[in-house]
Amino acid sequence: AGRLGIDESMMKEIKELHKILNPVETLFVVDAMQGQDAVNTAKAFGDTLPLTGIVLTKLDGDSRGGAALSVRHVTGKPIKYIGVSEKVSGLEVFYPDRISSRILGMGDIVGLVEEAQKNVDIKEAEKIADKVKSGKNFDLDDFKNQIGQMKKMGHRALHDDTMAENSMAAIIAAIEEGYGIEIDIQPSKDGVPMVFHDYDMARLTGVAGPIAQAGSIALGCIALSGGGGTIPTLAEVLEVVAGRVPLLIEIKDQDGALGPNVGPLEHAVCDALKGYVGHVALMSFNAHSVAVCQQFAPHIPRGITTCSYPAQDWPMVPKDVRYAQARIPDFDRVGACFISHQQDDLASPHVIKLQDRGVPILCWTVRSREIEERARKIANNITFEGYRA
Repeated sequence: AGRLGIDESMMKEIKELHKILNPVETLFVVDAMQGQDAVNTAKAFGDTLPLTGIVLTKLDGDSRGGAALSVRHVTGKPIKYIGVSEKVSGLEVFYPDRISSRILGMGDIVGLVEEAQKNVDIKEAEKIADKVKSGKNFDLDDFKNQIGQMKKMGHRALHDDTMAENSMAAIIAAIEEGYGIEIDIQPSKDGVPMVFHDYDMARLTGVAGPIAQAGSIALGCIALSGGGGTIPTLAEVLEVVAGRVPLLIEIKDQDGALGPNVGPLEHAVCDALKGYVGHVALMSFNAHSVAVCQQFAPHIPRGITTCSYPAQDWPMVPKDVRYAQARIPDFDRVGACFISHQQDDLASPHVIKLQDRGVPILCWTVRSREIEERARKIANNITFEGYRA
């Protein structure tokens, strides 16, 4: 068993148990996030028991795994397995070259490739890659095929009664089950992109007040009332997702009425995505936000989040703006390549018109298999919650 500290009475007890049971394997389980404490604990167990190997856990977090070198040196025993989740399926064979890349900050490239091979048609991916490299013939049909290969998207990650929406725990749960992830972005007072849906914090944290009026450090200390951790930054989420599943990022409207008073948050999001490796796309209800994303990150796919704009859901938006936006007039102007439309309005003639052009159609938010079945008649992919799609 791995320990965060040494209990002398327990050490005596486990030594006696080892004599009685005479196990074939005696594995020391070490928390990859322990740091120097792991060395002290490993030495104590190594002096007490004839260890045969090591299991390094919590490598699905933000640790680089530097404890691996120290524990291996102190015990003289091989690392046999690593843990990347709390499930049995998350126990993987240890590969030294991969952990060395991770320690150096290069990431587990082979692991990412293996994960991609499970979910992607390799021949189709090679065809698309050739088109992209040549700069010719990559069109909406190709992008639609990529959308189709993506897993269904967990709405605000894979949250439930124990993990709040957009929480780090819900994000990790989605990764473990292989789902794509849709997240929302709001700004902190100091301009840091935070993964959070509401403009006010009360519903999700119990702390009243606009999220944009609190600094990122303070927000990172506020627990989500639904469980699953504190409010994460986009940078923290990107480090955890690390290209393992597709990521769909919705930038919340900062104008208040879908107008042009936007830019700083979009710029910050695009900056955070520089160098990110993995399937990612940006979207917003505000077409001006999408246009800004085109300016700051033209290489990242972007789309417009759309709906019928009922007055009760959009009280701050003028009637003429709501009517105009329901017709999705800005698709071409902002260089969008997909829309994500409200699932119960997919039959809108404005959606069908785009579908007839070959535009990929995503939809939100599907909450049952019956709704999914209906939505799939039009939508190429779905954003879901409340069930396992």
